[in-house]
Order: sequence, then C-alpha cells, then structure tokens
Amino acid sequence: MIKNRVARMFVALVALLVVLSGCAEVWSEADLVGTWVHRTPTGESAEITLEGDGSATADTVPRVVFIPTAGGLADVDWTDTVSASGRWEMSESGEIVLSLVDDDGAALGPKLFVDGGDGIELYAFVGPAESAIFRFTRD
Repeated sequence: MIKNRVARMFVALVALLVVLSGCAEVWSEADLVGTWVHRTPTGESAEITLEGDGSATADTVPRVVFIPTAGGLADVDWTDTVSASGRWEMSESGEIVLSLVDDDGAALGPKLFVDGGDGIELYAFVGPAESAIFRFTRD
C-alpha cells in the first residue's frame, strides 16, 4: 500500500514537472544573434549587436543601462551614452553576460535578460524598481 502511494506520488510529480517545464521558454545563443534596438518616441535609439562568434558591440546606449542608478528610467540621459565592444555569452540561467570595453577603456559587464512574451526582447534593469526596465527589440 505504501509502495502504491509512493508510486502515485512519483508519477504525479513527474507529470507536474513535465507541465511546468513546458511553460518556460528555452533560448539558444543562436536565437539571440542579431541587432537589438531601443527606440524612443522622440527619435533616440540605442543598439546592441550580438554576433554568432561571441563578439558584441553596443552603440549609443545610455550609461544607466551599464551602471544602474537609484533613479532608474528617470536617469536615462541621451547625452551620456556609451559605445563599446567585447564579448557576450549566455549563462546557465539564461542571462546574457556582456564583457565590454568602452571607447575610454572602461570595462563594462552588464547582464541582459530575455523575455519571450510577444516575441523575443532583451532587457536590462536600470534601477531598483522592477518597472525600471530598458528594453531592446530585434531590429
């Protein structure tokens, strides 16, 4: 009787894990290769390009994306942008880890996250609030 109960619990647990694993999107590095852009309604744009060979570039990205502040999105300053180049890789947890060096030689290592709601988007937290999100869409 105990064996039957344990067997039923095991089957239920396996079924639950199968259902839950189907809910999470799994992205490969190949899915993320390309140019990603953030555009504002007033015409400013920031661009991050992820290459298949692991190289990466950032062009006119507001500094707050690389160095989050307490003000978050309110601190986005389009006159203080960063252009940088370097490498990218996907961590085991699915985050994109950038290892970049800007034009002044400063090392930058932000993480981008992947959102697959209505199509793949990349985003960075630019402040302490969960709503302080700077999004990039595929160009």
